[in-house]
Amino acid sequence: MREIKPLGRIRIRADEEEVERFFSRLDREAENLPGFSIRFGHHVLLLRFPDEETVRKYRVFLDLVCTGQEKDPDGIITIRKGEIRDYLNIDPSSEKAACWEYTGESGSIRYLKWPDRITASHTRSNQQTILMSGPFEEYAPPQAPFHWEFHQFSMLHRYAFLHSGAVGLNGEGVLISSVGGSGKSTTALSCLLDGFDFVSDDYLILDSESSSAYP
Repeated sequence: MREIKPLGRIRIRADEEEVERFFSRLDREAENLPGFSIRFGHHVLLLRFPDEETVRKYRVFLDLVCTGQEKDPDGIITIRKGEIRDYLNIDPSSEKAACWEYTGESGSIRYLKWPDRITASHTRSNQQTILMSGPFEEYAPPQAPFHWEFHQFSMLHRYAFLHSGAVGLNGEGVLISSVGGSGKSTTALSCLLDGFDFVSDDYLILDSESSSAYP
């Protein structure tokens, strides 16, 4: 791999064989990791974690959208532990840049020095990986995990992943959009007292083709 821009962010153009080899290794190593599947709009995403304890921690917050379908998912998101230098030909202690970005036709691989993390997205197989040496909660808090990964998957499938709540009545919906802490949850839950249907109180998926909202 060769460096393109030695600025605050170093962009590195990798040939396709290098990128595919990297993603093949990630997939092979994560193949037997525990996880569970969730409904994402009318798609299914498989979420994989390093151990069963982490699975239980994240599943509590995603229980309402869990599904038993774990074969042939439409996308996979994996979060796992690993040492950066074992995967990329860089020196994490270097002061040259805070971010390395490797790009190829089939995907991208990003390394962030602070925190010490690789995020990789393989567009051909809809697989995304977060590789960290530190606590996962710093990147993907269980109560609202995988913002960036859900957003990436949304862009490929004509969804909008929104920081919004929604309630419905007789098949029609009301979108409640605002910044965190402004009362989306309180408003959505208060509507239930007047007979509205609950869709979401914090994040939701909007199908841009049908204007349907999903929790």
